[in-house]
Amino acid sequence: MKDIHILERRMSKAEVLVWVQDLHHDEAGISELCDLLFRADHARVCTNVAWIFSHLSQEDKTLYLSSRYEELVGLALSSEVPVRLGLLLSLLLDLSTKENFRSDLLDFCLCHLSDRNYTSGDRSYMIHLAARLCGFYPELKQELELCLEFLAEDPAPSVGAARQHALGKLRVSKKK
Repeated sequence: MKDIHILERRMSKAEVLVWVQDLHHDEAGISELCDLLFRADHARVCTNVAWIFSHLSQEDKTLYLSSRYEELVGLALSSEVPVRLGLLLSLLLDLSTKENFRSDLLDFCLCHLSDRNYTSGDRSYMIHLAARLCGFYPELKQELELCLEFLAEDPAPSVGAARQHALGKLRVSKKK
């Protein structure tokens, strides 16, 4: 594995992509970075690890991060997240399945997607994640639609785009 001390400083996207390439099919390396993320000793390290994980291939995420899904959800839902929430939510979006459905994660997204104390990027990921999670249980779609109606006047372009995308997915799934 690369020198872990590199993670303590601000990294460029090129450096992140080199890590991603080196971690491809490296279960031990990804596990070691997971342990760093969950220890949360240093916010910069946690942010860099989450950034690296967000760029992993879907195959690597599925193979090596799915087993840590519960821990990732716990970290995202904790009151003191040591990393940009959007990075964690993007990982959870890629890993969420009907088999690992967490109603507390859906509740978190539904409760906070209109909360302007979160960044517009975080709220956009909450919308996408809620739409993904509601897709597993059609009876939850109406609740999401109601939450999205409250966002009609939100000025943030990313939130508006996420809202439109989610509503489009909900409408298509209703026709089926």
